[in-house]
Amino acid sequence: MSGIVGYYDPYKQLPKDSLRLMKEALFPVLDESSIVADEGWCAMALMNFNGLPTVMKSGDLTLGLLGEVEEKDSEEKYKALFDSDKDVLASLHGSFIAVVINHKHKELKLISDRFGGYPCYVAKYKGATLFATQIKSILNVLPPATLDDKSVAMMLSIGEVIGNRTLVNEVRTIPAATITHFMKDKEVEAVYWRYLHEQALSINRGDLIDEVGSALYESVKRSTKKSSHTSIPLSGGLDSRFLLGLANQQGVDIDAYTWGVPNCRDLRYAGQVADIAKIPHHTYNFSSDYLQFQANQGVWLTEGNIPAVHFHVLPFVDKVKANNNVLLDGFAGDATLGGNFIGDGWLNNANVNDAANNLWMWRLSSFSPLVIRDSLSSFHQIARDEFIDSYQSYQGEDSMDKAMSFLLDNRVRRITSCGTEIFRSKIMVKQPFMGADIINATRKIPHEWRIRHRFYIDVMNKFTPDIAKATWQRTCLPVSSPYWLTLSSLAIQKLLSKLGPLSKVLSDKSPSQFDVWFRTSLKAYVEGVLFSEVSIERGVLPIKTLEKAWELHQQGKIDASNLIGSALTIELFSRLFIDDLKGSIDRS
Repeated sequence: MSGIVGYYDPYKQLPKDSLRLMKEALFPVLDESSIVADEGWCAMALMNFNGLPTVMKSGDLTLGLLGEVEEKDSEEKYKALFDSDKDVLASLHGSFIAVVINHKHKELKLISDRFGGYPCYVAKYKGATLFATQIKSILNVLPPATLDDKSVAMMLSIGEVIGNRTLVNEVRTIPAATITHFMKDKEVEAVYWRYLHEQALSINRGDLIDEVGSALYESVKRSTKKSSHTSIPLSGGLDSRFLLGLANQQGVDIDAYTWGVPNCRDLRYAGQVADIAKIPHHTYNFSSDYLQFQANQGVWLTEGNIPAVHFHVLPFVDKVKANNNVLLDGFAGDATLGGNFIGDGWLNNANVNDAANNLWMWRLSSFSPLVIRDSLSSFHQIARDEFIDSYQSYQGEDSMDKAMSFLLDNRVRRITSCGTEIFRSKIMVKQPFMGADIINATRKIPHEWRIRHRFYIDVMNKFTPDIAKATWQRTCLPVSSPYWLTLSSLAIQKLLSKLGPLSKVLSDKSPSQFDVWFRTSLKAYVEGVLFSEVSIERGVLPIKTLEKAWELHQQGKIDASNLIGSALTIELFSRLFIDDLKGSIDRS
C-alpha cells in the first residue's frame, strides 16, 4: 500500500501533532521513516510502491511523488513537475500525485495527473490546508465531520458523488489535471489540460484503427516494462482481454484472475480467453454472505464513494497480489475506446438542457426503481440540479462531447476508480487505456463509429485476432462475429429482459447476485445495519422509503440492490468516519 499526507500552514495554526495524526490513520504504511518534510509551516509524509522514486530535490525544491510517471528513464520527466511546465505535464503518461515544496519562498504545490488517477483530498483549517490521499487522514486532525446533504442525495439517487465533493462537508478532492499553488496569502488553481473529444470526421477508418491499436500496444509495453510478473483481473468483457492479448504478444509473464457466482458469463468466457492465451487462470466463487464480513473494509478503503454492492474485488485482492508486482487494469477502456457512454438522448442533441436531463434520467433509471421514485423526489431534485449544472459546465462542441468530458471526470474518476483503490491497497496498478497517447487517439473517433463498440471490435480484430475468437459476455458470441449477428443477440437479450419469468435466462449475466443475496444470506445483516436504532436516530437516511423498497425487494417485485448498497455505504461511512474514527483507525 502507498499513501501521502501533509499540510501547508504558513501561520502555524494547526495542532502541533497534526502530521503524527495524519500518519496514524495510514499506519503502518506511513511510519517515522516516511517523513519527507516537517518544517512547521509545511509537512509531508510519503510512501510509494516498492522500487519507485519517492523524493527528489532540485535546489530549494523538494518533490514528493506518489505513483509513477511512465516516460523513459530520464530525470527530464521530473523537471516538468519541478517547473510546473503545463505543456509537458499534459503529455506525461501514468497516474500520480506530486507535491512540490519551495523551501525558499515557503510555498507548496499539489499536481494531479491528467485524469486524477490518484485521489487527493484537501481540507481547510483556519488559514491552513491539509492534504492526503485518504479522507481518514485529514479527518483525524479536524473537528468531527458532518455529512454533505448534496452528496448524500446524489448517492441515494445515482449511486455516486460527482464533482469534487465527498460525503463530508469539510473535505473535497483536487480536480484532475491541475496545479494547485498554495502561497501565504492566496491559493491559485491552474488547469493544464482538459479532455475534449474532437471527432476526426474526415479521417480514414483504417488509419485510425492502426493509430489506436499501436498506441494501446505501446501503453501496455510501458506499463509492464519493469514488471517481473503481472496480474490481470480477467472478465468476459473486452477491456481486460484486449490488454491480455497485447501483453501476451510482448512476452509478458501473466497470471489471470476471475471471480463470480458459479457458471456466470465472466467465469465461462474468461476461461476461453485464458485458454487461447495459454496462461495460468485462477478462478474463485463469491460467498453469498461475503459483504457481511467485508463491507466495513470496503467502505474504509473506498471512503464512501461507491455503493457497497460494488466491492467485487475485495474478497480476492490478496490472491491477485500473490507473486505479482503489477496489476494491469482494463480501467475505462469501454468508455474511451468503446461506446458505453453513448446514448440516443444526448448523441446529436442540439438542446443542451434536454441532453443534460436525458443523461440524468439514464443514470437515475438505471439505479432507482420507478415505484419508489416519488418517495425519494426531494433527494432526486437536489441531486438533479447539481448534476445538470455540472454537466453544462463542461466543454465540448456538442452534447455528446460534453457527456464524454463530464462522465470521464465524474463517473470514471470518482466511482470506476474505486475498484482500483481497493487493488492499490495491496499492489501497484497500471491503466494502459488512460495513457496520454491512447487518449489522444481515441478522442478522435467519431461517435457514430463507437456505437455498440463497433470500432473497438475492429481494433481488437486487427491487433489480437486470436483473443477476438473467444465469446463476449455481452453478446454470448465470439467478438469476431459479424456485426448483424451481434445486433441480433443484443436485441434478443433486450426482449427477454422485458418478459418477466423469461428474464431469468439472463441470470448468468452478472458475476454477483445481490438481488438474491439480500433476500437470503444478507437479509439479517442489512436489516441490522439500515434499520437499527443507530441509523434511525441519525436521521440521514429516508428510513420509511427504504423500508418500502426493502419490502418490495423481499417480495421479488423490484430489484433495489443499488439503492440498498448506497444506503449501506452512507450508514457505514457515518459509523466508521464520523461516529468512531479513532476506533476505526485502531482496528484497521
